[in-house]
Amino acid sequence: MALVIEMTQKTAEKRRIHGPVECTYSFVPDDIAGQCFQIETYGSKTSETPNKVHQTIRFAPKAIKQLKVLLQKHF
Repeated sequence: MALVIEMTQKTAEKRRIHGPVECTYSFVPDDIAGQCFQIETYGSKTSETPNKVHQTIRFAPKAIKQLKVLLQKHF
């Protein structure tokens, strides 16, 4: 699992095509960051383990504020 406290911008070097996957979210307490927003993605339908969690990303309050600003600016 990853705990994101703060994000920095990076320019993508090349565009890759990604297929759709299932994604769930929850609000969870974290001993380091307090109340966090967590996203989990699951293996694609063609994956060897399609129903297994593949990535878990937990956003700390500081990263959530930063993400809100970025999304409002770009979308």
